[in-house]
Amino acid sequence: MSALGTKKQASQGLPPPAPIRYFVIQGSITLDHWRINLTIDPCEFEGGALGGVKVHRGVYEAALEMLDVFVPYVTEHLAQHPDGMIAFTGHSLGGSLATLLMLLLVHRGILPAANVATVRTFGAPAIFCEGATGSPPAAGSCQSCSLPCQHRKERSAASAAASAAAAAAHGAATADDAAHTGGLLGKLGLAHEKVVNVVMTRDIVPRAFVCDYTLVAELLKSWLPSFKEHVGLADCKEHKALYNFIGTIEVLQPSAACPFVLPDEGLSAMLPEQAALYKLTEPCCNLPDPAAAAEEEAERPPHPLETLGEMRAYGPAGQISRFHNPNSYTVGLQQLCGVRMYEHSQ
Repeated sequence: MSALGTKKQASQGLPPPAPIRYFVIQGSITLDHWRINLTIDPCEFEGGALGGVKVHRGVYEAALEMLDVFVPYVTEHLAQHPDGMIAFTGHSLGGSLATLLMLLLVHRGILPAANVATVRTFGAPAIFCEGATGSPPAAGSCQSCSLPCQHRKERSAASAAASAAAAAAHGAATADDAAHTGGLLGKLGLAHEKVVNVVMTRDIVPRAFVCDYTLVAELLKSWLPSFKEHVGLADCKEHKALYNFIGTIEVLQPSAACPFVLPDEGLSAMLPEQAALYKLTEPCCNLPDPAAAAEEEAERPPHPLETLGEMRAYGPAGQISRFHNPNSYTVGLQQLCGVRMYEHSQ
């Protein structure tokens, strides 16, 4: 965790914006951090108090252990500045922890939603099960699924309410859609844009849990009981993913001029042929949502699990290190902003 700091900005002729206290969470550097990463089975967020939403167990338990460290700093800042803001950010595991710590503080009434600045993660893995995203399953999928997930419960409740009110078919569909509006962020009174996930095109860490696990789904179900009721691995799912993102996704396509990009590494087939930071937005027509788009990109070869199995992907010159390194994110964004790049020791 970095040092804590309060930042005040002033603009001429206008009152200064509210002071912001920043919390920067570090990514994985120890064996204990990797234990957190690899404890991948799902568990209920806050004991099911928010509709049975499930999250990555290792990251959630780590966030609970860290929570008490942040509470006094948050309460102190808000006591001194009632209009002050709290901002979390982090890289890799630190980004996932940043998101969860913010959600825990809001849910427990320590941090009002109005005092939450945008959480920005860099190269963080997806850690939320389907019910947290607010995106309902495809129409008809719940009828062929027997898992006791939140989507199924909400669909049943919406259907029963519509029948009791003798609603028309169109009204039933509207009620069904309304049950899913906002997801976990909406339930906590937070806008969808309050969490921004920045991912690099060739960074496999953000893609690791949203890629297709169809080939190993049955193995995972036999491994741990919690996977048997994992909505993402349900038989009705064509794409079986472990976790999804909440909030928005911004994809960093680095310039070929960046020192960590090799000459033969092309651009993403899903993005324009230009180095930029691309925001995935909700389409105006019936197209995949941002999470689905990220999943589609995750399916493109090479599969993240294939990359993890290649020895040449590791080490300072390997793809994993080059594109997941926090310094690479810094350099990539600096290059887009026209900021002079300096040499950093790896």
